[in-house]
Amino acid sequence: MAASQLSATSIPNLLTSATATVIGTESAQIQAGNTINFSLAVERTFSGTLQAGNVIFVTSDPQLPRPVRLDNSTGLRGIWFLKQGDGGNWECIPAAHSGNGTIFFREFPYPVGAGPLPTELAYDDGTTTLSDKLLLEMAAGTANNPGLIINAASGLSSTAVLTAFRYYATRPGDASLIGLAGLVEMGDPNALLQAAGLASSLNSSTGASGRLISAVSLFRGTDPSAAASMGQMAVSIANSPQLRLAAARSLLAIHTAAAVPYLRALLSDQSLQLQVVAAQGLSFFVNGVGVPTAQTMPTLSHLNQRQATAYQTIETQQNLGYPAGGEILFVQYWSAWWNQHQELHTQNVSVR
Repeated sequence: MAASQLSATSIPNLLTSATATVIGTESAQIQAGNTINFSLAVERTFSGTLQAGNVIFVTSDPQLPRPVRLDNSTGLRGIWFLKQGDGGNWECIPAAHSGNGTIFFREFPYPVGAGPLPTELAYDDGTTTLSDKLLLEMAAGTANNPGLIINAASGLSSTAVLTAFRYYATRPGDASLIGLAGLVEMGDPNALLQAAGLASSLNSSTGASGRLISAVSLFRGTDPSAAASMGQMAVSIANSPQLRLAAARSLLAIHTAAAVPYLRALLSDQSLQLQVVAAQGLSFFVNGVGVPTAQTMPTLSHLNQRQATAYQTIETQQNLGYPAGGEILFVQYWSAWWNQHQELHTQNVSVR
């Protein structure tokens, strides 16, 4: 994530509770026990009955499970998620949190940009869904916390999500890495190629670099060119250990014929962890294990979705997936198996 470590709540989750979503600017904020009271001048309404020009009294939800605190933020402008509580009073739903046990006032609205949306984010008001509008508006205003956009987009799969991530990918600094991370997580092979071009600079497991490395590990595209990009990231010792492991885990999940030469190369890597991941991927390929999807990953049901292969035997099935007999023996088995199948040695890949 970005420096402030803010994590947005997803737009779909926020909309399940909100009865009004508006762009507005707050004033006169005051702490009262575990609530914050403030005035909100409505500038634009996306949903609900509030009108531009309305000034309403708002309080934070008194039932929030975390303490809320004022900070030095004043005149906050952004997207506010509101609901009407008992007696018609307006309550605000926090849109983000720092993960430190306290919700600060600056985390209540989504940020938005000043002025008209950039051309790259423009949308048709009559045909664009509420979720997509909010995401595109937010994308214009999160330069200081670009990681917010990925969390906010969780659960959305529309073209607006691609639009937002592509916009970020053209921005400077961390925003570019966050945009690429979002696109890679959505399976965009072109974004993966761009990430491969930045591989030597991806050397942190935190921040925007860490987010892109995490996205690499989650990539499940089966296009041969994607496997080649992932393979190059995995076998290059010039890359960070975190990136190499992330790329290897993606190859393990994909385990297509195009991924096999890179998995074989990693069998002889100096890192036992990479050797084991490579052996697992090779065992999945040989035994026809399915490629995991967002639907199958939580239950691991893809492990039982198998297609028979010419290489599958009782012995290969006994050495499938996880090294119950010990990691070294597991790697040795699959190294020996590879050496016995010269017909697969058509592409020479080595760790370098």
